[in-house]
Amino acid sequence: MERIKSFKERLYIFYNPNLYSRIDYFLIFGKDLHRVGDCSIGIMDLSDPSPLYLKLNLEQYQRNTLWRLNIHILNHMKGQIKKDITEFLEQNDSGEVTPPMLWDACKVALRAKIIGYSSHLKRARIKELDQLQPELKQNKNIKKWLH
Repeated sequence: MERIKSFKERLYIFYNPNLYSRIDYFLIFGKDLHRVGDCSIGIMDLSDPSPLYLKLNLEQYQRNTLWRLNIHILNHMKGQIKKDITEFLEQNDSGEVTPPMLWDACKVALRAKIIGYSSHLKRARIKELDQLQPELKQNKNIKKWLH
């Protein structure tokens, strides 16, 4: 880790007049490199090797970039999805493309439509909340006035 963090300078954990030693490995998985906060070599004692310090950020989670289908939207769009699959296959199944490739392309097209529909629903919810906000404030003020 020390060499990954500071590969330009040569640091040694042990020194005597005849020998320099660089046995300074922390072995971790590549997928956990984002967790490494700091890696350093401590102060050398006369007879002992320098301590190695590794600071890990265990709270950090690597962002998951996988898209997951919202089941509520799937239930809401079931008829439209069937229609879209049929339409996609009619337009794109020429026999020149293998069925797995055709299915992967169909999934990409469906994902794009579902994401678009999801964002439309989210914008509609936000707009409705923005419209209800003044009414809620007004009701809150009336309630305070009555008490």
